[in-house]
Order: sequence, then C-alpha cells, then structure tokens
Amino acid sequence: MKSIVLYIVFLLPLFVFSTPEPENQLIKFNELNFSNDYEKEAFSKFNESKTENIEFNLLYSSYDHTKTGDRIAALQAIDKAVSYLSKETLGKSDVKKIKVVYDYVHKQFLKVYKLKNCFMDLFESGEYNCVSATALYAIVFSKLNIPYQIRETPEHVYLIAYPNTSKILIETTSPTKGYFQFNNSFVSSFVQNLYESKIISKEEYEKTPPNELFNKHYFTSESVTLLELSGLQYSNYALFALDDNDYLQANEECKKAYYLFRGEKHKYLMKSIIANILDKNGYATFESVVNLSILCRYNNLNPKEINNDVILNEFTKVLQAQLIDKSDYLLIDKSYKLISDELTDSLLKNEIGFRYNFELARLGYLNSKGKDYQLEKLANAYKFNSLNANLRSLIVAHYTQFVQKYDDCKGASEFSEKFVLQFDFMKEHELFLSVKASCYLENAYESYYFNDLKSGDQYLKLYEELNSNNQNLIPNESFVERAYSQAAVAYYKKGNYAKSKQLLKSGLKYAPNNFGLLQRLKQIP
Repeated sequence: MKSIVLYIVFLLPLFVFSTPEPENQLIKFNELNFSNDYEKEAFSKFNESKTENIEFNLLYSSYDHTKTGDRIAALQAIDKAVSYLSKETLGKSDVKKIKVVYDYVHKQFLKVYKLKNCFMDLFESGEYNCVSATALYAIVFSKLNIPYQIRETPEHVYLIAYPNTSKILIETTSPTKGYFQFNNSFVSSFVQNLYESKIISKEEYEKTPPNELFNKHYFTSESVTLLELSGLQYSNYALFALDDNDYLQANEECKKAYYLFRGEKHKYLMKSIIANILDKNGYATFESVVNLSILCRYNNLNPKEINNDVILNEFTKVLQAQLIDKSDYLLIDKSYKLISDELTDSLLKNEIGFRYNFELARLGYLNSKGKDYQLEKLANAYKFNSLNANLRSLIVAHYTQFVQKYDDCKGASEFSEKFVLQFDFMKEHELFLSVKASCYLENAYESYYFNDLKSGDQYLKLYEELNSNNQNLIPNESFVERAYSQAAVAYYKKGNYAKSKQLLKSGLKYAPNNFGLLQRLKQIP
C-alpha cells in the first residue's frame, strides 16, 4: 500500500507566508495540547479575544516545558526600560530615537545569540535569536508609540521602524550595525535602477510615488503582526523537536503555531509532520485517527491540498488496523464517525461510508452475526453504492444464508418480500425468483391438500406467470411434483379427470420426465 509520505513530500519549507483562509480553520482550540496551565490560560484568553498583554503572554512560553520563568518580573523589566527610553528619546529625530532604543535594549537584554531559544530566555539568561529579539523590540516600540513592521523571510525576521517615513531597518542579531536608514537619496536611486533594469515600466516610474515602488520591490518579504510572531516562535519549537526526531511533540507545537498564525508555511509544515507520524505509527489508536481527521480538512480546502485517493487509502489502513487486525468494533465505529463528520466532499464521504459498512457486513457474514446486524450494514453499504459487484455477491450470500433457515413457506416468503424492498436488484435475481416460485408451488400444494381448489389454482397461475416471464428460472423439481400431483389428486377426487390429466401434463412442462408425475398420468384413464 502506498505510503502517505509519497503524496506529501516532507521538506522543511523555505517560503514565505501567504494570506490564511479563515473560513477553513485546520485546527480547533479543543485539539491543542498545552505544556502547562500558564500556556493554556494564554491561549484561552486569545481564543476569547481578551487582548491585555495577549502577545506577551503567548510569547512567554518555552520549548523546554520544565522552564517557568517569572512573567511579572519580565513585564516589569520591559516597563522599566520603556520608562527610561521615553525620557531619553524625547524630542529626538526618528533616526536618533531608534539608535537610542536599539543600543539600550541590546545592552540591557540581549547578551548571547543562540539559535535554539525562546522569548522567556531573554529575561532569564539573556539568550536570544531573531524571533525573540524582534518580539522584544516590537513590544518596546509599541509602548513608545514608534510605528513598525515585522518582516518575515524564509529564514529570518527583522523590523522596519517608521515604515512609511524614515524606513529604518532593524537587524536584531547585530549588536553594532543593527539599524540602517533608507534615506530619500537611497530610495530614488533604487527606483531609478528598477526603471533602468526594466523591472518597472515607464508609466509606473512616472506616475507611482517613489516610496510606494520602493516598499513594493525592496521589501519583498511579508509583513507579520506581533501576534503572528508568537506563532512563528511555536513553529521554531516544532523545528527544534524535529531536530530531536520527536514528531509527536513537533506536531503539538506546530498545531499551536498554526492556530496563532494560519499561514502557508505552518499549514505545510503541519501537514508534513502529521503525514510522517501516520506513516510511522499507523492507526492502532484513536489519537492517530484524530490526526487523520486534520488531514481530512486539507481535503476540504478549495482547491484540495490532499486528494480523495490519499484519504481513501488512509481510511483503508484504519479499517485494517482497527477492524481486521484487532476486531475492535467500538474503536472503528468511533473512528469512522470522526472521519465521516469531518469530510465535506459527498463522493468521498459515500466511498468511505461504503467501505466501512461493506467490511462490517462482510465480517458479520463470516462471523455469523445476527440477521438484523447484517441487514443494517448491507443496507447502509447498498445506499452508498448499489452497483458494486462484491456487495451484490455478499447480499446474495446473506439472502441464501437466512432464507434457508425458514422451514415454512410463509416465513421465507415474508422475509424475501422485505428483503427485495431494501435491495431492489434482487427482484430479478434467479435465486429470489426460485424461492418465490417454490413458495407459490408450496402454497398451491397446501391449498389443494386442504381441498381449497380456488386458492390452489391461483397459486399455480402465479407460478406459471412467474415462469413465463423469467425464461432462465429453473424450478425446484420436487416442489413442482408435489404441487401438480396434489392438484391432480384434488380434481380427480372431484371426478374431473380431464382437468387432473391436464394438470399433470402442465407439471411435466416444468419438470420433464419426473417419475411421480409420469406415474400418476399413466393411472388416469
């Protein structure tokens, strides 16, 4: 069976974010697993749209779940710095303000660059990376009312202070040359070069303001919010876990990253991680099916990011692992409901519904489960795909199994009539027709035996009409002999020898060379 990873090639993404699709949220709040109560509270407040210190609270978590830190002390340290910087930057130009803020923050907080880092470490040990340092500068800028933008590239984040005026780039990882102003001369030269290189047209060059062209072509990376930056920190945590081959932890971190920042990078990373987990671990537990339900949401996107064949292939694995290998009927019922409820593609839902019910019906037949159970699963599968040849064969086998258990013709007839109401193709099936013919003949025999010639004639007429309308019908010879012999006896007793003789000849049409009918025919003068 093909591996799901063949469909979702695992590569750590090196592309920037695009606009998320809020109408197709891939992760729900109740699917997030938190490392501690503080983290859970921070996400809960975000989920409830409580905004006070929300970015700081979400950032103040650690990939090392044993770390707790002192959040109150960290907030106080920031406020103390802001109080000092408010006085030091008062009345200064944009460029001088940024120089003062940059130098002070770097000196006070940023001691040692470390790739594997979190925002909490800034305050505990002075360790930082581009994400945590950018977050700190963004918080300080916000409190100082300095406008800024956070920019994200495939492998880095940085800030631009005064993005609409002074355009001062902040490189947080450089303690000595961490800021640079794009003055009007630089902007003009850059735009002139765009025009001379034919990257922009003459019309754009002449009619579009230089600052607008500069922002469009120089800052090609995406702008992200401070809240989205907290999502970037969680995607870092996911990558840290992947470095340790801990895919389960990476999945938990990536789900939180996507919940905060529903961008393409997180969407792709989460899909890749889940695909690898499922490929390695299979579907022995319900938790694995929860991961599959998340992949189903990728199938719900427009356009689909995981096609129907992949989902069908994975659900087949679920059936194998839970039903066929373990005979865990409660687990497969729960898993099927979760997957079916998640999907929106009606064709895919139908195919999964068919496979689920067909397998339950097949195993029910092999394990001789009750008639009502088998009928329910067969009927459900038939609703999903009435033309499937394997299902029709199973329906016929089921019918054969249960109709043979009836000793009386009335019970077999009633069962048969109800059966064809659920499975209409059986109306033309020779097995059903044979049972129906046998019931007519047996009812005729009983009617003649009790001297009810009128009813007997009616049943024989029904049988003969059924036979004439179905040329391939092969009657049961013993039932033919019983019915027509008893009919001949009944009319013989009434003195109607011609009718008796005619009935025996009719019986021989359906059972040629039948010994009993021939002997009785010889005895009639």
